[in-house]
Amino acid sequence: MSILAVFGICLVIVVVFLIIVGVMTGSQFFVLFIFFPVLISEAITGQRGSFHPNGATRKKPFFEGVLLLSVVFQVLLLSGILFGIYGLFAGFPVDPVPAVTEDTAIRNLLTPAEISGLLVINSVLWLFAVGFAGMLLINTVRYRKEINLMPKGNVLTGYVLPFFLFLIAFYFLFASRNYLALYPKGESQLSRVLLFMTIFYGMCLLFFKIKDIYLYFTLFRKRQIPLWKGYWLTMSLSILYTLLFQYFLIRILLSL
Repeated sequence: MSILAVFGICLVIVVVFLIIVGVMTGSQFFVLFIFFPVLISEAITGQRGSFHPNGATRKKPFFEGVLLLSVVFQVLLLSGILFGIYGLFAGFPVDPVPAVTEDTAIRNLLTPAEISGLLVINSVLWLFAVGFAGMLLINTVRYRKEINLMPKGNVLTGYVLPFFLFLIAFYFLFASRNYLALYPKGESQLSRVLLFMTIFYGMCLLFFKIKDIYLYFTLFRKRQIPLWKGYWLTMSLSILYTLLFQYFLIRILLSL
């Protein structure tokens, strides 16, 4: 197993652990988890009062962006610590040396049935990604007048960033499909940069989905805010897409 695959597994373990602990402990764990990222964001942006007892002041998009990057860095740091602990006990994985002969280069990590199943999942993820990207595009065109009146920072985080993340998803789904079609000789389709960006995309999916669930329980339900008719359908499909994408990504990493 490659170093990147092991680190990806550590990353998933950390994220799942944080989700489980967060669900069990509630908002107190959320505040504790973002404590240091908030301090870092305040130091960089100069905006204070995030933990003010009378309520935090409204933050600018730049602060939210720095906070998101700080949270991602914190998760990566925790994953690195777990990776280090694994290396101390099991030994650090070493990327395989290129094979000398054709026979030794052939690997049988995935069976034809598994490859076929992953190709089906790839197709399903394509449908999800195209559907959600289409919804975002339709809403952008439909509410373009309102969007033009929004602060540029909100437009960047609410529309430009999601489109960029979808481009990463499309690129990875295309490359991974070619990788599976050429398996086991298709590693050239998946560069380390692409895999790193895809892991980042997977983390963003989890982060935003956890944020949506948190907002529902802490804001929408408590204040009985009316939700549009398709809210539950969209939420369910997006959760399914998020979980399915994580599973597919892990399987691809383990197959390298």
